[in-house]
Amino acid sequence: MFSQRTLDRWSFFLDVFLVLAGLLTFVVWFWGKGFFYSETSPVMSPFTSLSLMLMAASRFAEKVVETWSKPMTLAILGIVACGNISSIAMLMAVPRLFLQAMPGVVPTSIMTSIGLVLFCFYEILVIIRPTPKSAFIMDDVLLHLALFPGGLSLLGHVLDIPTYKSSFVDPRAGIGPMEMLFMGTYAVVAVISNQHLFLWRFLVESFRNRVTFVLLFLNQYIAPIIVGLWVVDVAQSPRTPGIEFFVMLAGVLATLIFLFIQAYTRSDKLKKA
Repeated sequence: MFSQRTLDRWSFFLDVFLVLAGLLTFVVWFWGKGFFYSETSPVMSPFTSLSLMLMAASRFAEKVVETWSKPMTLAILGIVACGNISSIAMLMAVPRLFLQAMPGVVPTSIMTSIGLVLFCFYEILVIIRPTPKSAFIMDDVLLHLALFPGGLSLLGHVLDIPTYKSSFVDPRAGIGPMEMLFMGTYAVVAVISNQHLFLWRFLVESFRNRVTFVLLFLNQYIAPIIVGLWVVDVAQSPRTPGIEFFVMLAGVLATLIFLFIQAYTRSDKLKKA
């Protein structure tokens, strides 16, 4: 599909973008409010910027700095993952604590932290061992699940459902368009940097496989939006969480189960060969 040289070049430039953009969006907070600040809608937290910057910087350093070591990357990823796990625990146990301690700063939302932790776990696995040719496609699953919070937030923005896109405690804490761009870019680099992912092997096999995956993608992200818009129009009710969430959940499960089955059949063929 694409040459390794082309993919490496894109990976390089996108990581540079994430590092510089993450640094810029983090530093801006020291001079007042963040980019596109709003009191009533999701704003990209400085902690999210810092997390993505550190994650991308460690991955970039592995590519260009000869003296950089894997333990250094693992240490950074561990710090980011544990920091976000702690943030999740705090926002679940005492959601107003952060607001009381730092009212002028936006915390990383629970959904964002879940995505960041899953990205970290994926990177840690890839560093510890290359992605194996196995029926248990853990690496693909982690990347797929890491995108779910962003997909749910996109659904919230399109249908104007606050529950999907921000916290009931602080509407500023959520996933806005800029954060979706950052998270999506990180996911793209994670995918194109790892040619051992089962998804790559599945897509390069045939044009039919690529069409199949596009249909699964549309079923996962576009179908819930269509259903949500139709339900709202028919019911003429306030925009609250509804059946569209379960449609998206079904789409995620359908894609994962399909990939598991495909990986299993190929693994079985590999063993017989």
